Amino acid sequence: LPVFGVEEEPSPSALYQNHDFVTINVFDEIINDRITDLRSARKKDDGVSDPIRYPERERRFLGCLRVPLSAVYQMQVLQGVFKLETPPVVLGYRQDSQRPPCIHLHMSLRPRLAPPSITPETVLSGEMEDITRYANRWLSSLCEVAQCRSRVLRAMAVDADGTSLLVTRYVSPAPLPPGLAQLVLSPPPPTEIPHVSLTEMVMLRIARFVSLIPYIEDSSLQKRRLDLWCSNAEFLHLMAGDSEEHAHLLAGYFMEIGQQAFVVLGASTLGAKSAFVLTTGKSSFDPGQPQAPGPSLQLEEGLLRIWNPLTGSCVSAKDPTGELRQVGMVYDHTNIWANIQESAQPWEMHWDLTHTQQWVPFFGQFMPQRELATLQGPPVYEELPDRFYEELEGRVEEAVRDALQKARSIGAFVTKPDNKVSRVLKELLRETPAALDEVAAASLAASLALAQAPVGAPAEAPARLGARHQVIAKIQANHNERVKKSSKADWINGHILALPFSDRYADAVVEAVLNTGIQRIADDRVKYSMAAHVE
Repeated sequence: LPVFGVEEEPSPSALYQNHDFVTINVFDEIINDRITDLRSARKKDDGVSDPIRYPERERRFLGCLRVPLSAVYQMQVLQGVFKLETPPVVLGYRQDSQRPPCIHLHMSLRPRLAPPSITPETVLSGEMEDITRYANRWLSSLCEVAQCRSRVLRAMAVDADGTSLLVTRYVSPAPLPPGLAQLVLSPPPPTEIPHVSLTEMVMLRIARFVSLIPYIEDSSLQKRRLDLWCSNAEFLHLMAGDSEEHAHLLAGYFMEIGQQAFVVLGASTLGAKSAFVLTTGKSSFDPGQPQAPGPSLQLEEGLLRIWNPLTGSCVSAKDPTGELRQVGMVYDHTNIWANIQESAQPWEMHWDLTHTQQWVPFFGQFMPQRELATLQGPPVYEELPDRFYEELEGRVEEAVRDALQKARSIGAFVTKPDNKVSRVLKELLRETPAALDEVAAASLAASLALAQAPVGAPAEAPARLGARHQVIAKIQANHNERVKKSSKADWINGHILALPFSDRYADAVVEAVLNTGIQRIADDRVKYSMAAHVE
């Protein structure tokens, strides 16, 4: 695929700032015995897709993989097994396989460009002069390590006042909002899903809350700098932020409930610079016993979980299908550790942070450990009125309806609405958040199973992958039954698409709907129903 136009000159800076995605949609083509009577014949050169000429064939959308070009450039080569972004519910379809849908992929640029270099900004430092000087030397020494030159590494970040501070100041326990605080005090009943603890169920709820905060790139907020980090209070006040703000808040919540947590910077299928949260399954520092020794930095790899703060999903650190593909560094409120291992893939790495031949600490032999005050303050929580969500739902539904009508008008198809089924879909969507909690827990259990499979062979994962399949099958059966009862239709084709809110939510929703190919159904008798739910 061409990346640059004929008149464009490829350059590292242009590619690193590129926000385009390569989207790979995966379908299951099935053949139906149903014979459709098409009332109008199309010409062969009218540009309409094959389903108009072969109506007995149906393409059912299974999921997609979206890879930013900047991430391919950052990693030079993107290869391995990748889990697809799948709809939680696919109406009228039954997945026989118990494994999460995955694809094998190898992606690179030709010709290859020079890897991105670390270029520290010249800004006003808010740290002591010795820390500022050492931070520059620390980064310079890491750049001399060949495998580190293309990794995401930094020691300081610019805050809202334009002052550069050590990244450890951004990590601190954060007070939970009232609803989540009550959940911690009165946790949900134990899950029937194996190998997922009650604590992890609560953490999945917390991660889902953070993922619902809108994602907006720094440049969209018209910040003075392209990479400016906000505090948790500023993040929640703006009600939007990028991956670093989401990761700091999620790590703060985990620390608040007593979990040891780190922030991981690296490259992923979400972007060239992505922030994730790493939990260790161990207790964090006890504020009531400041003299007690801290948790061990010799991390047990079997207990490590990597959390995506933008989607609320969680995988085992040893799962080779995870979204995080390259680890540059990890940090918490005490120190920073740069990854200097040959491999930066989390499932191949060693996670003993005390091993200086694999991890280079910021505070250590050349810079004594010191306590630094956090810049985080207590956030203010407030509820938005119900009218806000209702108006937003209306705008989403209008955007999808207009996009479907426009796409189908190209083939001269009439888009007939079915408002009765739309009301049923609205009811199902309101029940979906609770179902998604169960799917998230089952997906974590599936990730643990994939982590135990031989490297490169997730198909040989243990049989307990079936728990995830059973949860999804139960939800789909319920949705299919209720929609069929309302529509009295012979067949159904539809999806529930769960998307995070963003500054371009309308475009993202329309793109996700059209990616399913639902607009290509050629039967003249078809009716369309849609509904949106914002939480």
